[in-house]
Amino acid sequence: MDTQAVRSGDLTWAQRDWFFWVPLGAPAAFEANQNPRIPGFGAGRAHVVAAVRDLLLRHEGLRTLVTREGGALRQHVLPVDGARLAEAVVVTDEEPGGPVTAAAVRTAFDLGTRWPVLFVLYVEGERVRRVGIVLDHSAVDAWGMRVLCGDLATAIRARARGREPVWRAEVEQSLDAARWEGSAAGERYRVRAEERWARTLTGLRESLGDHGPRDRGAVALSVRPYHSCRLASGRLAAAATDLARTAGSSVSAAYLHAFGATICEVERSPAAGVFAFVLNRPSAGAMASVRKTIMHTPVVVPSVDAAPYGKAVAATAARQFDGHRFANLDPHVSERLCAHHLGRHHRTGTAFARFNFIDDSVVGPVANSRSLDAEEIPFQDPASHGRVTFGEPRMDGSEYLLTVQHGAAGALMTLAWREDTGWGPYAEGMLRHIERLMVWGASGAAERLPQLDAVR
Repeated sequence: MDTQAVRSGDLTWAQRDWFFWVPLGAPAAFEANQNPRIPGFGAGRAHVVAAVRDLLLRHEGLRTLVTREGGALRQHVLPVDGARLAEAVVVTDEEPGGPVTAAAVRTAFDLGTRWPVLFVLYVEGERVRRVGIVLDHSAVDAWGMRVLCGDLATAIRARARGREPVWRAEVEQSLDAARWEGSAAGERYRVRAEERWARTLTGLRESLGDHGPRDRGAVALSVRPYHSCRLASGRLAAAATDLARTAGSSVSAAYLHAFGATICEVERSPAAGVFAFVLNRPSAGAMASVRKTIMHTPVVVPSVDAAPYGKAVAATAARQFDGHRFANLDPHVSERLCAHHLGRHHRTGTAFARFNFIDDSVVGPVANSRSLDAEEIPFQDPASHGRVTFGEPRMDGSEYLLTVQHGAAGALMTLAWREDTGWGPYAEGMLRHIERLMVWGASGAAERLPQLDAVR
């Protein structure tokens, strides 16, 4: 393939999903920028710039523009020329965290005119100490960040030795994935996925029965209506590991089940529909790519009284696993299915919450030792455990979302909500309830079931 030729085409369903919720050109999109850093290995500045070029040539999504044409979004892969490469590289002799870093992480990428990535080279003379990377979240997911950091490190080491990098696998590019989704095989998959979503959503509606959404009243949104709070915990991570072992499930399912059960407490509902994010990478080429692939799949979680806790976690894990096969679906289709099958429950706390799970297998143990944002919380350090902290309000974010980073010595839960959802007064209590519920479940559930506290 001629990497210097412009390639254009439709977006993948995963790309469409991002822009469905975060419209192209949204002014606050920079708040979701991803900011990994890797060592520079003391390589020369020219060697690192050459390595950046290698990376851009390998991963088309890092040099792609997104435009709106006739009401539809299109992507255009550009060649790597000197002017655009220079725009994508910033060189500074300041320490990470200084003014240059602060400006870089707040870059508002105009995706119609510039690449969605910026490389910050922290230098001492002509040697590069570290490389900071700023990415628009539309171009990468957590797994993609791991691939990006690994490939850039490989390229830097090779260029420092005067060699070209040797890659271990071919990359499946976004345009190739989009082309498959529009093929006959992609159409057959779409039909099966729609059938699975319809069954799950119908089951959720039936599980909710006569339950009505809570009346929150009219709430005028502020300029920054999106809020978040966090809890790091060592005993939570241990409980999740024990629950997974006992239930024969994944660790993520233990957190997913506890989150769903906690939603049932807040919403006073017999069940909750939680949309679990899925690492949608079914091939070796997809696993080797730097791009956005994550999608979500609906999982029905009953209230905690519905079954013995260990068996309930196992049942949730089975539903989560089944949903993984059919998570990849055009967001316009999945949204239509949700509205049709859920009716009045759609976009309420009982049927709209999102769940995201990250562990060493996704981003690697080094990156997973700290939170993956600018705060870099060392959540596996016991000194950080037990405190709930609230983030600054944001202009954009999620209506209902729990993100979990899980490690061997600790876990970090981040709950995000919009101020008109009614979750604000319960937010800290929800995090602590999830922790207590999982510790209680891992203990064999001999003690009294913990109750939700409404604290702020």
